[in-house]
Amino acid sequence: MAICNKCGQYVGDAESECRKCGNVLIPVQEANDSKPVLFGIIGFLLSVLGVFWGILWKTSHPKRAKALIIGGSVGLAVITLIKLAGPMLVLYLLH
Repeated sequence: MAICNKCGQYVGDAESECRKCGNVLIPVQEANDSKPVLFGIIGFLLSVLGVFWGILWKTSHPKRAKALIIGGSVGLAVITLIKLAGPMLVLYLLH
């Protein structure tokens, strides 16, 4: 069941207008939230932007946002590990 946004009356899902006030009901369309894997890869490659973009899209595109945040976080973790372990590995190999 839906609720009329003008008077608050409960309205059937198939109805196009409210029986009480006559308000024309506009069906709510869900956002196209496909291809989360692609957005996860984009989030990984553009780590900081991926996390930021994911936070911005959290309400409008939840699947894409989750993929961006996960991909961005993994990307940031990998970059951090490379930056920390890289010099240690070079020192280890030189000795």
